[in-house]
Amino acid sequence: DKSSDIWSLGAVLYEMTALSPPFTAKDMKGLFQKVVKGVYPKIPTMYSSDLSGMISNLLQVDPKKRPSAEQILHMPVFIAKYNEHRDDLDGMHDDLLGTIKLPRNLA
Repeated sequence: DKSSDIWSLGAVLYEMTALSPPFTAKDMKGLFQKVVKGVYPKIPTMYSSDLSGMISNLLQVDPKKRPSAEQILHMPVFIAKYNEHRDDLDGMHDDLLGTIKLPRNLA
């Protein structure tokens, strides 16, 4: 369900910060055990504790404890970074829309 997408987002954010996956093992059984325990190395200290906390929330083992997409959008760390880069994002939005080509005979 949607909570697995939230967990996956946490794994991607973790890997973007740490430059390695949050869970590694020599075999699938070991990997499974690490994932269900939910224990992984901390992200590098160059990143904020807010980001670390966000990743921790996303990688919750219990799906019921993971935030929804709506809750993520209201997290202070998300709001702060969004507002910091709002002008860049708005321009990027317009640029991306310009790349979408539709067939002429689209009804």
